Amino acid sequence: MQTVRAIVLLVVLLVAFQDKVWSDPIERKAQYAPGNVPLSAPELTPLYQNKMTAGLDQPPAQGSDVAGRLLAELNEILESGNDNDPRLDRDFNALTPETKRLFRQRYAQAPVEARATRGTIVFLLGSNLDSPEDWAFLRSVVSEPRCLSLDNCSRQAPASTQHEVRGMGVTLAYPKLIALEAVRTRLEETRKPGNEDQGNTVLEAVGILRIAKASGEPIVADTSAEIATHFGLDLSPTAQEFRQP
Repeated sequence: MQTVRAIVLLVVLLVAFQDKVWSDPIERKAQYAPGNVPLSAPELTPLYQNKMTAGLDQPPAQGSDVAGRLLAELNEILESGNDNDPRLDRDFNALTPETKRLFRQRYAQAPVEARATRGTIVFLLGSNLDSPEDWAFLRSVVSEPRCLSLDNCSRQAPASTQHEVRGMGVTLAYPKLIALEAVRTRLEETRKPGNEDQGNTVLEAVGILRIAKASGEPIVADTSAEIATHFGLDLSPTAQEFRQP
C-alpha cells in the first residue's frame, strides 16, 4: 500500500471538479486505502491514541480457528498503528462469513472517534463484498451520524480549533468514504462480461449512494454524486435505472 498521504488532498479537489476525477478503479481504491488518509493533529494526542486502541485488550469473540486468527492479526495491526502493513493487502482476501461477522463486531467495539481504525475495517470488509450482510454493513456505515470532532464526534470542536477542523473533512468522513469506494469498485465489476448479479448489485449500490448523498457531509455527498454520474445512476427516490456510460 503506497504511503502517499498527499494523494487524498488532491482527491478532495478532484471530487469538487468532477470532469477531472480518475476513472481507473484501482486508483480509486488506492486513494482512500489505509495509509493514505491524512492524520491531523488531534489524532496524535494521547487521548486519541487511547481511543484507537480501545478494546484491543479484550479477548476475541468466539469463532472458528481461522476467523479468530484473522481477528487477532487485525487487532495486532490496529494496535501497531501501521496502516501501511502489507498484511492488509495480503492476508484478508476471501473472508469467510464468520470472519466478517467478527470484523463487524470489532468495528462496533471501536470508538466512533477512531476514524482510521474504523476505516481500515471498512476497507477490509468492503473488499469482500458478496452477501446481503456485507451490503447492510456498508449501509450502516454511511448512515452513521456525522463526526464533528476527533476528540468527540458528537460535539462541535471549540472555536479556537475550527480552522483545523475545516481541513479535516476527509479524516472525519473516512469510514464513509471507504464504504463509497467499495461500492464504486463493486459497480466496476458489473461491467465485466458474464456478471450475473448486476441487478442486485446496482440496487444495493443505489440505496447506499442515496443515503450518502443525503448525509449532509459535503465530501460524502459529492463523492456519492460523482459515483452516480460516472455509472449513470439516477438517485431520485423512485428511480432504479442503470445504464452503461
